[in-house]
Amino acid sequence: MPPAAWLRIPRADDAADAPPPFKSDPVGDDAAGRGARPIARTAPEPRPSRRNAKGSWLTVCILALAWIGSLPAAAAPERMWLDDLQRPGSVVLRWGPARCWPEQQEVLSSLRCLSMGGAEPFFVATQRPPERPWDLSGKFLKVWIRVDEMRQLAAFELRLSSDNFESNYFAFTLPLFGDLDFNFVQDATWAEYTVSFASARVEGKPDRKRINSIGWLVRDRGEGAVDVSIAGVATQPSPRAGALSITFDDGVEDQWLAAEILAEHRLRGTAYIIPRLIGSVGFLGLDQLHEMHDRFGWEIAGHHGTPLTEMTPRQLDRALLGVRRYLEAHGFESGAHHFAYPLGKIDRGDSLRIARRVFATGRLAGSGPETLPPADPHKLRVLNVLNTTPPDEIVKRAQQAIQEGAWLILMFHKLRAPATDALEYEPDQFRELARKLAAAGIRSETIQEVWERMPR
Repeated sequence: MPPAAWLRIPRADDAADAPPPFKSDPVGDDAAGRGARPIARTAPEPRPSRRNAKGSWLTVCILALAWIGSLPAAAAPERMWLDDLQRPGSVVLRWGPARCWPEQQEVLSSLRCLSMGGAEPFFVATQRPPERPWDLSGKFLKVWIRVDEMRQLAAFELRLSSDNFESNYFAFTLPLFGDLDFNFVQDATWAEYTVSFASARVEGKPDRKRINSIGWLVRDRGEGAVDVSIAGVATQPSPRAGALSITFDDGVEDQWLAAEILAEHRLRGTAYIIPRLIGSVGFLGLDQLHEMHDRFGWEIAGHHGTPLTEMTPRQLDRALLGVRRYLEAHGFESGAHHFAYPLGKIDRGDSLRIARRVFATGRLAGSGPETLPPADPHKLRVLNVLNTTPPDEIVKRAQQAIQEGAWLILMFHKLRAPATDALEYEPDQFRELARKLAAAGIRSETIQEVWERMPR
C-alpha cells in the first residue's frame, strides 16, 4: 500500500492565498437546496501536470486519483471518479453558514470550507445531477479529506442521494473521538478515507443504482472554526464476499476458553499478545499459544502494553522490533506481520512511520467496519465488542459486511462471568455468538488470511 507521504498533498497555508471566499446567509434546512447559491470561484490557469495532463481540472483530478491509488503490487480494481468538484457551478452551499472556495495544486484540486465557529452545521452538495445516474451497487466509496483544527470538529457526514437530497439519501458518519490519537483522520493531514455501504445510515428510500448527488455535512463544536477540504469522491468495486475476523487483545488466560468455544463451531481467531506478559499470572503461557496456533488454527500476532504515542523514536524501534522478533523466534511467523496498537492510539508522526516499516498491518480500536482493500492497512478499523453488544447485533453486522464485500474485525478482550467491566464478555454470550455465526454459514479468517487474498 502507498506510504503515508503519498497522502500528504501540498496546500496553501493561508486562506488569503485562495480565491476570495463566499460567505452564505443561512437558508434553513432546505434539503432540496431552494435558495442555494453557487460557491464563488475564479478561473485560474491550469498548471501542467507531471503526468502529461492536458490542463483541464478533470484531468488533473483523474491523474491525482491514479497517483494516490497506484500500488507496486498487482493492479487495483478500476475506480470510478464520481465528481471532480471543480466544474463551474458544480458545488453549492445548500444551507448553513460557511465560507467555501476551490483550491488548485499542481497535482490535486480540492474544495475547502471554513465553518463560522458557532456550532451551526452547514451542508455542501453538487448542484446539477450527472447526465446519467451513478450505479453504486457492488462498490464502496473513497473520499479524499483533510481537516485542520480537528479538535473543533463535532460532526462530518458524507451523503449520497438519488433524488438530489429531496428526502432520500445514504449517510456515512466519520467516527470522532475526544482523544485525537484514536481518530483515523488526523489533524492537518490528507487522508484517503473509505466507507462501505455496510456502515451506511439510510434516510427514506434512496436508490443505490441511481445516485445523482454527493454532499457532506460539517458541524463544529461551537468553540472555534473548523477547516475541511474535500479533494473528490470515487468508488472502487467491492469483492464478491467480505470477511469476518475475530480478534482478542492482550493474551489473557481466558482466551483459551474462547479458542475452545470457537473450535466447536470450526471458527478461529487472532490473538494479539503482549510478549513480556506471556507466562505471567492471569495470562496465557507459551505452550498454550502453540496449542492455540497448531491445534485450533489461531494466529498469534503482536501487541504492546504502552501506547506508541508515548514513546520516543528509539523506544518505538526497540519495542516494535522486539515484538516482531519474539513472534518469529517462537514460530508465529505469519502473525509477526500484524500488530494491534495499544489503546488503539496512533499519530501521524514517528509511531505510524515506524509501525509501517515493521508490520504489514496495524489495527485500531474502533471505527469499523473496514473496506477491502482497506483505506490504510496500518489503520485497520474494528468493531469494539463491549459487554452490552448482543450476539444478534454482531451476527447482523457480519452478514452485512460479507454481503457488501467489507471486512468486519471484531475486537474482544476478556471472557468473564459475570461481565462487570465494559471490555468483559459473558462466556455464554460468546457461545451463543459462535453458534449463530456457524448457523448463518459465516466463517472466520485470521488477519493474515484476509491480507493474503484481499485485492491490492
